[in-house]
Amino acid sequence: MEFNEPSPVEVDNEKLAEKIRIGDPKIFWLNFRETQDKHSKISQELSSDYGVSVTPQTIRNKLHEYDYCGRVPRKKPFINKINRKRRLDFAKEYVSKPSSFWETVIFSDESKFNVCGSDGRQKVWRKRNEAMKMKNIKPTFKHGGSNILVWGA
Repeated sequence: MEFNEPSPVEVDNEKLAEKIRIGDPKIFWLNFRETQDKHSKISQELSSDYGVSVTPQTIRNKLHEYDYCGRVPRKKPFINKINRKRRLDFAKEYVSKPSSFWETVIFSDESKFNVCGSDGRQKVWRKRNEAMKMKNIKPTFKHGGSNILVWGA
């Protein structure tokens, strides 16, 4: 079973509460809408919406059963749709350049150091090889905090 995007589902809560058993995939998928939902939040929703007591550990077990793992989201600068298209066009323009062209290019690198504190850590539930999907990325923004940027060539 693969989880793509949730579809709108109309459910008669009373009838469903009579039929369900703990760990029923129907209820699990009705409540697992977002990759950033916390298992404790899902557990509370199941309890309040359907009157079923499910522990957060059961939610985690079901997520693992369907190949979802708790991961720290990749941090990438926010790029709007226009700039994404421009970057793709730029890459397509230079992808077929000969190696002699690339010998004249100077490659550089930069590193960022936080002055105080850290950027914090969050987790998202995602499948393997889905790290770069937009729903699994935590965007960063310019001037978001005090840090030092070091550049070198």
